[in-house]
Amino acid sequence: MDSTQLGQAGEHLAASILREKCDLVVPIESGHADLICRYQGIYFSVEVKTTTSEKNTKGLGLGFTLSKAQNKNADFFALCDISKRICVFKKVKKNLKFTRIKRTEFTRENEQKSLERVLEDARKTKRTAN
Repeated sequence: MDSTQLGQAGEHLAASILREKCDLVVPIESGHADLICRYQGIYFSVEVKTTTSEKNTKGLGLGFTLSKAQNKNADFFALCDISKRICVFKKVKKNLKFTRIKRTEFTRENEQKSLERVLEDARKTKRTAN
Protein backbone atom coordinates (compact mmCIF):
# COMPACT_ATOMS: atom_id res chain seq x y z
CA MET A 1 0.00 0.00 0.00
CA ASP A 2 1.53 3.35 -1.00
CA SER A 3 1.21 6.52 1.10
CA THR A 4 -1.80 7.82 -0.86
CA GLN A 5 -3.69 4.57 -0.38
CA LEU A 6 -2.71 4.50 3.29
CA GLY A 7 -4.02 8.04 3.77
CA GLN A 8 -7.29 7.28 1.99
CA ALA A 9 -7.78 4.14 4.09
CA GLY A 10 -7.29 6.22 7.26
CA GLU A 11 -9.79 8.83 6.07
CA HIS A 12 -12.41 6.13 5.40
CA LEU A 13 -11.76 4.57 8.79
CA ALA A 14 -11.98 7.90 10.64
CA ALA A 15 -15.18 8.81 8.76
CA SER A 16 -16.85 5.53 9.71
CA ILE A 17 -15.97 6.06 13.40
CA LEU A 18 -17.12 9.69 13.36
CA ARG A 19 -20.48 8.61 11.89
CA GLU A 20 -21.21 6.82 15.17
CA LYS A 21 -21.46 10.20 16.98
CA CYS A 22 -21.93 12.80 14.25
CA ASP A 23 -25.00 13.28 12.09
CA LEU A 24 -22.91 14.35 9.08
CA VAL A 25 -19.41 13.39 7.93
CA VAL A 26 -18.12 14.56 4.56
CA PRO A 27 -14.69 14.13 2.96
CA ILE A 28 -13.24 17.32 1.54
CA GLU A 29 -10.40 17.98 -0.84
CA SER A 30 -9.66 21.61 -0.06
CA GLY A 31 -6.30 20.93 1.52
CA HIS A 32 -7.37 22.59 4.78
CA ALA A 33 -8.64 19.35 6.36
CA ASP A 34 -9.63 15.84 5.35
CA LEU A 35 -13.14 15.63 6.78
CA ILE A 36 -15.92 17.91 7.93
CA CYS A 37 -18.32 16.59 10.55
CA ARG A 38 -21.36 18.00 12.31
CA TYR A 39 -21.91 17.26 15.98
CA GLN A 40 -24.85 18.76 17.87
CA GLY A 41 -25.36 21.29 15.07
CA ILE A 42 -21.75 22.51 15.02
CA TYR A 43 -19.33 21.86 12.15
CA PHE A 44 -15.76 20.73 12.76
CA SER A 45 -12.78 20.16 10.49
CA VAL A 46 -10.81 16.96 11.04
CA GLU A 47 -7.26 16.24 9.91
CA VAL A 48 -6.57 12.53 9.54
CA LYS A 49 -3.06 11.15 9.98
CA THR A 50 -2.50 7.49 9.23
CA THR A 51 0.23 4.98 9.88
CA THR A 52 0.51 1.26 10.39
CA SER A 53 1.89 -0.48 13.44
CA GLU A 54 3.46 -2.99 11.05
CA LYS A 55 6.03 -0.30 10.14
CA ASN A 56 7.03 0.28 13.76
CA THR A 57 8.64 -2.76 15.32
CA LYS A 58 10.68 -0.97 17.99
CA GLY A 59 7.74 -0.65 20.39
CA LEU A 60 8.16 3.10 20.90
CA GLY A 61 4.62 3.86 19.86
CA LEU A 62 3.33 5.26 16.60
CA GLY A 63 4.62 8.61 15.39
CA PHE A 64 2.59 11.18 13.48
CA THR A 65 4.08 14.24 11.76
CA LEU A 66 1.83 17.31 11.90
CA SER A 67 2.27 20.44 9.82
CA LYS A 68 1.76 24.01 10.97
CA ALA A 69 -1.08 24.47 8.45
CA GLN A 70 -2.83 21.33 9.72
CA ASN A 71 -2.60 22.60 13.29
CA LYS A 72 -4.05 25.92 12.22
CA ASN A 73 -6.95 24.62 10.14
CA ALA A 74 -8.15 21.51 11.96
CA ASP A 75 -10.40 21.44 15.01
CA PHE A 76 -8.99 18.03 15.95
CA PHE A 77 -6.95 15.12 14.67
CA ALA A 78 -7.87 11.52 13.95
CA LEU A 79 -4.65 9.53 14.40
CA CYS A 80 -5.20 6.15 12.80
CA ASP A 81 -3.40 2.83 12.96
CA ILE A 82 -4.71 1.19 9.82
CA SER A 83 -3.32 -2.25 10.67
CA LYS A 84 -5.45 -2.34 13.85
CA ARG A 85 -8.30 -0.35 12.27
CA ILE A 86 -8.40 1.99 15.27
CA CYS A 87 -8.20 5.78 15.54
CA VAL A 88 -7.27 7.89 18.53
CA PHE A 89 -8.71 11.39 18.47
CA LYS A 90 -6.67 14.30 19.82
CA LYS A 91 -7.34 18.00 20.04
CA VAL A 92 -5.08 20.34 18.14
CA LYS A 93 -2.17 21.85 20.02
CA LYS A 94 -0.77 24.87 18.23
CA ASN A 95 2.78 24.53 16.91
CA LEU A 96 2.92 20.78 17.59
CA LYS A 97 5.01 19.23 14.82
CA PHE A 98 5.13 15.62 15.94
CA THR A 99 3.25 13.40 18.34
CA ARG A 100 3.79 9.84 19.44
CA ILE A 101 0.94 7.64 20.63
CA LYS A 102 1.65 4.58 22.74
CA ARG A 103 0.57 1.31 21.19
CA THR A 104 -1.48 0.60 24.31
CA GLU A 105 -3.68 3.63 23.53
CA PHE A 106 -4.94 2.02 20.32
CA THR A 107 -7.93 0.19 21.83
CA ARG A 108 -11.64 0.30 20.95
CA GLU A 109 -12.39 1.67 24.41
CA ASN A 110 -9.90 4.53 24.04
CA GLU A 111 -11.09 5.17 20.50
CA GLN A 112 -14.60 5.88 21.80
CA LYS A 113 -13.45 7.82 24.87
CA SER A 114 -11.04 9.98 22.88
CA LEU A 115 -13.74 10.71 20.28
CA GLU A 116 -16.29 11.73 22.92
CA ARG A 117 -13.70 13.89 24.70
CA VAL A 118 -12.48 15.66 21.56
CA LEU A 119 -16.02 16.34 20.28
CA GLU A 120 -17.06 17.85 23.61
CA ASP A 121 -13.89 19.93 23.88
CA ALA A 122 -14.24 21.17 20.30
CA ARG A 123 -17.95 21.93 20.82
CA LYS A 124 -17.19 24.01 23.93
CA THR A 125 -14.40 25.86 22.13
CA LYS A 126 -16.62 26.67 19.13
CA ARG A 127 -19.52 27.78 21.34
CA THR A 128 -17.21 30.07 23.33
CA ALA A 129 -15.77 31.57 20.13
CA ASN A 130 -19.22 32.42 18.74
